[in-house]
Amino acid sequence: MLSPRNRELLGLIPSALLVTAGFTAIFIQAENNSPGASTNFTLNHASNLSLSYGAIFLGLTLAAHLVIRFALPYADPYLFPLAAVLASVGIVMVYRIDPVLARQQAQWMVLGLVLFAATILASPSSPRSWRRSRSSSSSPATCVTTASCW
Repeated sequence: MLSPRNRELLGLIPSALLVTAGFTAIFIQAENNSPGASTNFTLNHASNLSLSYGAIFLGLTLAAHLVIRFALPYADPYLFPLAAVLASVGIVMVYRIDPVLARQQAQWMVLGLVLFAATILASPSSPRSWRRSRSSSSSPATCVTTASCW
């Protein structure tokens, strides 16, 4: 039986595979639409590039997983892999429409992961301190959420 942290780690693999398969499909479709390109060269380039994107995505999510694993050992093991799968599908779909916007979305994702890790590492680790600080932490969160709606 897998521990919750190992289930989370195992859940990150599909997100990396989705990024790799999605970018491979996009590059193959682009190859089919470009006349006169050498198929072997472009498919090899597409394969290497999509594997690189998948490896980078997996590396980023593994770094966040390690932060969760050591700072929050009893956290839910399914939420982060689910968020990673949603992010991977989002980046691939946006790349299909506009590669520049996909790069910007990937930059926002990296910033979000950095802020996520910083928040976890800066917050107190005991549940008792969370109960004490619940009201003081919920009011800035409510303000930020309300401000983002405008």
